[in-house]
Amino acid sequence: MQFAPIAGAKILATPATDETLARMEQLGRSGLINYRARPDRDHAVPELTEGTGVDRVIEVGGEATLQRSPVAAGTAGHVSLIGRLSRVTDRVDPRPITTKSPNVQGIYADSIAMVERMIRRIAASGVRPVIGCSFIIDDALQCSGHLQAARHFGKVVIVLRSSAQ
Repeated sequence: MQFAPIAGAKILATPATDETLARMEQLGRSGLINYRARPDRDHAVPELTEGTGVDRVIEVGGEATLQRSPVAAGTAGHVSLIGRLSRVTDRVDPRPITTKSPNVQGIYADSIAMVERMIRRIAASGVRPVIGCSFIIDDALQCSGHLQAARHFGKVVIVLRSSAQ
């Protein structure tokens, strides 16, 4: 959300709550769709883009949302699957893919060089990531539960020092 504008991208996002939507608006984002209030969010995207859809969809949900991504993408758009928050099965309806012809790709960021380039670009931009909360390493299980609850906003940080230090 914060880094894409560095590359000139306009953001459309689908937060789950009005509270998150309001916080995103405070960060200067527009084109926000509360996906719980608007279950047909994939059809709302063409409404916000004058019928064209978006160039890129960053898909983090998995089975629960992957079906919607090709609908939100413009013709020959890109769907990048970077995570999976919902359960994974082998059920994928190919119709939205065959009718809009998006490029669907998986993203796996394991390259230290790639992460270092990203960090340099972010640092040069002056953007400061929003830190939602932090946990010391001793509280890693509590942090995991916090992430699984999916109510966080911003980055969740684990501090690599023990409470015993």
